[in-house]
Amino acid sequence: EEGGGASVVLSNELLDAFAPVKLRLSVFGQPDVTDCSVWQEMRLVHIMKESDLEMVTKALQHSQNRIETLLDDLRGYTSEMFCGIKNTTVGKAAAECSPHSSCLAIAFGLSELLGHSDLQLPAAAHNMRLRLRKDDLLCERLREVSSRLDGEMQDVVVLPRQVYQQLRHEFRDAPQVEVLFLA
Repeated sequence: EEGGGASVVLSNELLDAFAPVKLRLSVFGQPDVTDCSVWQEMRLVHIMKESDLEMVTKALQHSQNRIETLLDDLRGYTSEMFCGIKNTTVGKAAAECSPHSSCLAIAFGLSELLGHSDLQLPAAAHNMRLRLRKDDLLCERLREVSSRLDGEMQDVVVLPRQVYQQLRHEFRDAPQVEVLFLA
């Protein structure tokens, strides 16, 4: 299928056991799927609305103090991680295109644009910086995507792998709470 990609479905148990990775097939030209260089590694990021995380952790009988500490830590992690990405040379070029977007929206927006095959985005950082500075269509698309993501990601925190795994481990004793988490 033109513009399509290949995907792999991993079970929650596999996601819990390993650092989750997803492979994306570059679909430009006639890719040889047996050639490793046509595949790009992508990391999965677990995000969650703060209110949903609070509801889940209350259901797991965490104390209010523990919940507030966890939320503070996750807010700090989210800001540090994604503002660090926005502070890279590519992130700075992206922020020039979309100056009112959050760090999280810029990072996720850039990631999403890599899947827009009509843009034919380069994998090399120096080429991406150049495209962001010179390509008005790319900047406009980034602004659109980042604006949408900012709306969708209000009060969202990123769950580092160890936090996600710890919560999933606690769900073994509370399957009814796991349903809330996965919904």
